[in-house]
Amino acid sequence: MMKYMAYAVIIILVLLLAKIAYKWIQVYQSDDYHQMLSHLYEHTIPTIHADSLKKLHAYTLLDCREEAEYYTSHLPNAQYAGFKNFTIDSFRSIHKDDTIVVYCSVGYRSEKIGEKFISAGYSNVYNLYGGIFEWVNLNNDVIVPEGKDQQIHGFSASWKKWITRKINIIHD
Repeated sequence: MMKYMAYAVIIILVLLLAKIAYKWIQVYQSDDYHQMLSHLYEHTIPTIHADSLKKLHAYTLLDCREEAEYYTSHLPNAQYAGFKNFTIDSFRSIHKDDTIVVYCSVGYRSEKIGEKFISAGYSNVYNLYGGIFEWVNLNNDVIVPEGKDQQIHGFSASWKKWITRKINIIHD
């Protein structure tokens, strides 16, 4: 009987240590992620965090990733804008003083699209800090094709490491 209790205690300790190690890795990755973003962004347009985005009432949300990424999953109410074939003419119906929030995987491509809106005279343009990766890492859901579980396009094998949430990751 004591032998089994000792095994149970050891198993519980191992599980607790594994959970602590997992959390530590997430924190370490998170710090690396935010440091990477601070070097990646040129800070040419203001950022907005996920919690602040959820409090906005009137805004246009534009997904600045490519079609395969968008159709894998996207934020609720997001419109496809693209990156390589983006044209601002497609969005001339948006008034120049309306609030526009752009996002991509981590925020680099969307910052470039945001710059195009600013250059065209739009005044309230924001880049979603950390992009869709940060959105899902904060346990927010995404819109996926019918019948699919929560999933995200990881952009590439090397970039998917920034997704810390347990979610199905797809990449080309």
